[in-house]
Amino acid sequence: MQLRDIRLDSSLCELTPRGTPAFPIEMYDNDIAAFTLRYVPLHWHTEAELVYAPAGGVLLDSGGQTALLAPGWGAFVNAGCLHAMRPAQPGPCETINIVFHPELIAGAPYSVFAQKYVQPLLGSGVGAVPLRPEVPWQASALARLREAYGTYQQAAPGFEFGTRACLSEIWALLCAAHAQTPRRSDPQSGRMKQLLSYLQQNYAEPFTLEQLAGSAGICVRTCCRCFRKYAGMTPFQYLNEYRVKAAADLLRSTEDSVTQICFDVGFHDTSYFTRVFRERTGRTPTAFRQALRAGA
Repeated sequence: MQLRDIRLDSSLCELTPRGTPAFPIEMYDNDIAAFTLRYVPLHWHTEAELVYAPAGGVLLDSGGQTALLAPGWGAFVNAGCLHAMRPAQPGPCETINIVFHPELIAGAPYSVFAQKYVQPLLGSGVGAVPLRPEVPWQASALARLREAYGTYQQAAPGFEFGTRACLSEIWALLCAAHAQTPRRSDPQSGRMKQLLSYLQQNYAEPFTLEQLAGSAGICVRTCCRCFRKYAGMTPFQYLNEYRVKAAADLLRSTEDSVTQICFDVGFHDTSYFTRVFRERTGRTPTAFRQALRAGA
């Protein structure tokens, strides 16, 4: 399954449904460059995620750090971790993404699996963990990741057992590797979510940098540092990115004119809107809508 975009709430929590309540997992074959903004924007989810880069290179941004996932590498992204993914170079950028709710492994809330393994890792402060084939335990995790993907795709009788078994082995490897990791909190992550919530609720109206910073109870300098750390850009640049994404959604879902959409998402100059939209998506708003209608 190829995603073209992800739906987010005001805190950047992804709203994409995953599987079913009985089997809460979804797997994707994504070309990151095919997303609306040509990368997977900053987001988090209540599920854990495993990423595999079969070819090309993927840049995984999380916790203010950027990890290059070379071909054959992968990563684990913990539930609640703010992260984004970008192509490391121009052109197609394939990834395999396994997104699953930890309860798939934990089973009953008070099971030994939940109490001894799942909850400790979820609450450990571990965010994103690159998986490299030259590290023995990580190579084992990558092998189980590929096996889980193959088992899920084949969907042979009993594939749910095989898929869960692979994910359980990966989780056990992660627990063993991070058993001595000290618990840590990241107050800036919470502040960033507050900033993003304010921005997304007010993106269509003018607001000042002071108002944005005040929404999280911090100064302008700290606000800018948060955006640099987690989004890799200034608040104004992120605002433009979000407005372009909102415009793309309206171009996709409505028949409103490009001019109307320009003003609806907070731009006040159609020429500037067109230039920014083309810089972010590779197409003008009109060409973007025409491509959607043509199924391109």
